[in-house]
Amino acid sequence: MKRIQLIETTLKEMHESLKRGITAQELSENLNIERSNVSRDLNTLVKEGRLKKSKKKPVLFEPVKAGNSLNFGTTKFDFFARGNPSMYSIVEKGKAAILYPPFGMNMLLLGETGVGKSMMAELMFNYAIEIGKLKGNAPFITFNCADYANSPQLLVSQIFGRKKGAYTGAESDQKGLIEQAHEGILFLDEVHRLPPEGQEILFTYIDKGVFRRLGETEQERKSQVLLIAATTEDSSSSLLRTFTRRIPMTLTIPNLSNRTLEERFHLFSMFLKQESARLKSTIKVSVNSIRAFLSYHCENNVGQLKSDIQIVCAKAYADFIINKKNEIIITTTDLPSHILNGLYTQIEHRKLWVSLSNIKERFFEYSAENYENQMEYPVPGETIYNVIDKKLNMLEEEEIEMNEIEKEMEKDIDNYFSQFVFDKSQSDNRLESIISEDTLELTKKLIKYSEDKLDASWSKKVFYAFAIHISNMIERIQLGLPIHNPRLEQIKFQHPDVFQVALDCVKMMNEYFDADIPEDEAGFITLFFIYDEYENQSIDSKTRVIVLTHGNGTASSLVTTVNELLNTSYAIPVNARLDERPKEVLERLKEILRKDKERVDTLFLVDMGSLTTFAGEIERELGIRTRFVSHVSTIHVLEATRKAMLGYTLEELYEDIKKLNQYNDFPNKIIEEDRYSKEKKLAILTVCLTGEGTANTIKKILESELNYNKEDLEILPVNIVGEGSITKRIKMIEEDFKVICIVSSFKVSTEIPQFNLYSVLNMESLQDINSLIKNATTYIQLSNFIGEHVEIPDINMDELIADIMHFNDEMEKLLNIRYDLNVLIGFSLHLCSLFERIKKGQERAPFLESEAEIKNNTVLIQRTQMIFDQVFLKYKIKIELNDIYYIIEMYLRQMEETRSNLEV
Repeated sequence: MKRIQLIETTLKEMHESLKRGITAQELSENLNIERSNVSRDLNTLVKEGRLKKSKKKPVLFEPVKAGNSLNFGTTKFDFFARGNPSMYSIVEKGKAAILYPPFGMNMLLLGETGVGKSMMAELMFNYAIEIGKLKGNAPFITFNCADYANSPQLLVSQIFGRKKGAYTGAESDQKGLIEQAHEGILFLDEVHRLPPEGQEILFTYIDKGVFRRLGETEQERKSQVLLIAATTEDSSSSLLRTFTRRIPMTLTIPNLSNRTLEERFHLFSMFLKQESARLKSTIKVSVNSIRAFLSYHCENNVGQLKSDIQIVCAKAYADFIINKKNEIIITTTDLPSHILNGLYTQIEHRKLWVSLSNIKERFFEYSAENYENQMEYPVPGETIYNVIDKKLNMLEEEEIEMNEIEKEMEKDIDNYFSQFVFDKSQSDNRLESIISEDTLELTKKLIKYSEDKLDASWSKKVFYAFAIHISNMIERIQLGLPIHNPRLEQIKFQHPDVFQVALDCVKMMNEYFDADIPEDEAGFITLFFIYDEYENQSIDSKTRVIVLTHGNGTASSLVTTVNELLNTSYAIPVNARLDERPKEVLERLKEILRKDKERVDTLFLVDMGSLTTFAGEIERELGIRTRFVSHVSTIHVLEATRKAMLGYTLEELYEDIKKLNQYNDFPNKIIEEDRYSKEKKLAILTVCLTGEGTANTIKKILESELNYNKEDLEILPVNIVGEGSITKRIKMIEEDFKVICIVSSFKVSTEIPQFNLYSVLNMESLQDINSLIKNATTYIQLSNFIGEHVEIPDINMDELIADIMHFNDEMEKLLNIRYDLNVLIGFSLHLCSLFERIKKGQERAPFLESEAEIKNNTVLIQRTQMIFDQVFLKYKIKIELNDIYYIIEMYLRQMEETRSNLEV
């Protein structure tokens, strides 16, 4: 007897003896089975309709007898109807169809894609089991006719079965869905895809309860099935009239936009409970996240809502299992933009939110057992705290020094206040629907107090932004999250009087909310009160980028490429025509700058010659602070424009861009330090979630089954519990090892080939792993093989192969791809052959393939040329642009194929 059968039998015996419900603990002690296993099986039996359980603690389980009607007002179907008023009449019709004697009434569900037709069918199936109309183990089979729409014969055979030889390829008899669904429900979605002959067979079955498999001519078969069909089409035009006449119960399900906010909330809660049951854990969701889900434009109805919820829950669960978060929690930072936009949607009535509120907590907790209907007022947008938290986490992940982190965060704070907070499109009317009354009231008091103290008058845009900021700040305090202002000391020093008023405001907020708001918050408030000054400062700190080169269109070409890449028009081109005198170019440049009345700091990116002197002339005559960088390339323009748009000062920009020219004089010692100059050992990682036990077990299996030399390869067990990001740990391991594959029970976010535990345990993947080992061993020993067949004058082949591997690595980074080892070996052989031809003075064929696509990709050409010069400069090899074209074409050609092969 299976364990689940033993548990069910024992429970029935104990229930009969004790005349009451039985707990999981009691069964565990009686059977000497671990309680978690007993609980899991009991809940499975409840789901199958064979047991029922109480909703109060302690949870008691009781058997359900077939035919024993429950209180119809307490079924899941009734609960769904209470939460979805617009569906009440549909639910009542559905219940009537299920109850109709003797076996129920066939139904047709109509509605747009995603309105919840399959969910409605499943609810009716569960209802039939709950009231005893169907047995607890009754089948519920769903089938989408669209999956076989292009093969009418195959579609009909799927539903009714087939006889051997019924059509080409029918090599055996096969049961159809009608037989498989005996004494249960068959749900046929997109039934309009069923061909006319299939509809005729179906209405014959509805009439007489008999059918024939496809290809049968004599034998009639019987099956007792309740049919629920669904379609997105107009039934009168897409289905045979003789078919629709035999389905008297038609239910039209409204789309999501025609349902109330309360109904959408109920659907959201129901789906969260389902995900909680699937993950076997409580899911916490912030109030703002719920508001976003309730308000965003959900084009594909309930189906999209459910799908979006599953995706967000999957991300939250992934963050939990890799220890990025210590619980499964969803906040607005986890939401994709199309959902987050729901926070900016005007809600119909503020009272609607109030009717769903009455709590102080900022998070809902959803579980398969229960949830609370708790709502409060929404607060839109990303906060300054989110900006700081995200940047801090990102920079710490990159192990950047704290002083550099604070500089980067200062820029983000400036950007936030200049671009988001002071959005003129907002209005205070909207505040009434998104911010609570007490927060609005306090904002008015703080604004009035600060205006009186500072003898100022704040604009409505400052009031709007300040109100939202305070609401976000209070939410953060209530969640126990820190408030850190990296510019605090600078703000205190530069604006002491305003900062003191901001401190007074913090004291008022502490009294009003009975909170403990830190001094750092006063720094943020100060920025609101110095907005006009701040706005002027941000203009002064702007840096203009001008590209000045010889040629009729060289500067324009560079700037057009960069502006298209960055989706901007920030950089300014000035072409110095070859027929122009330098003085004429300078006068034309001055005229351009005089038209702009702002004296903006300017970085000139020039190519050569007299143009390098223009910056000094401009500074002396026009009073504009200038710097110039010569030997301009697309990379210079790209980096300068990007960083200028981020708010870099002239000096910061000049120092950063000047460093790019160091590539023109690479010392040999830099090249000698590449990561291939030291031999890296190969590694296979075995990863598990709950300690290293499983990982060590897999290691032992691999050690005994794989063909490898332990001097070349090591198998490393990795435990991610309490160890931080798995991707970060892999990168750390890759500093010392060349990881050729990962064996894990879950998908790791990396392009390293991966194998699941099951495929290794049943030996399916061992051959593939052995192939990877062989290829990797060949790659790291490439110099041994090539040295026997290739000899290039005046070049050490071991050193050249190491540098070629370095070049491959840099190209992988540039193209954001991890190539298959066989492909890398091919690249290496090609580059060796290229070097041999160059050294021997042999001609190279002109580049023709993908000519327009590659030759027009200026950025890629520049970056590849730079990497090539960096790695191979010491060999004094004259590389031509034609060679670069061929190299790029080689790497790009393999990119798509490699990416498709990476999924093992």
